[in-house]
Amino acid sequence: MAIITIITVILFIILVLWSWHNLEDINKGTKIIYIIIQIMLTTIVTYVIFQLSHVGIQYPNDEIMYPIQNTLILLFTEVNGCILIPYVSKTLAKVKQNEINSKDLQKKIVIILILIILIVIVEKSYMENIQNGILQIFNQLRLN
Repeated sequence: MAIITIITVILFIILVLWSWHNLEDINKGTKIIYIIIQIMLTTIVTYVIFQLSHVGIQYPNDEIMYPIQNTLILLFTEVNGCILIPYVSKTLAKVKQNEINSKDLQKKIVIILILIILIVIVEKSYMENIQNGILQIFNQLRLN
C-alpha cells in the first residue's frame, strides 16, 4: 500500500506542476480553480469507470470493496489526469488568451472526448481485471 501511496503522490505532484505550467499566463487564483475543477471532473469520470467495471463483481462485503474502490479511483484519477488535464489546461490557456478560434476549439474538444471514451473503454476492462485478481487472492488467503 505504501508503494501505491508514493506513486499516487508523485503522479499528483507531476499533474499539478504540468497543469500549472500549461495554464501559462493565467493568474494564480484562476489556475488553482482550473486545476481543482479539472481534478474533480477527472475523479468523477474515474468513479464512473469504477462503477462500470464493478458490475457483476461480487465482493464478500463493503469493508473489502471500499478500500479497493478508493485505491483504484485515487490511482487512476492521477493517471487519467496526466493524460487529460495538461492538454485541457493548455487549451484553456489558449482560449483565455484568445489564441484559438472556434474551429480549432471544436477540434480540441473532439480530441478530449475521444480521449475520454478511449480511457473509459480501456480502464473499464483493466479495473475489472484488477478487482477480479484482488478477489482471487483474497479468496485464496481466506481458504488457507
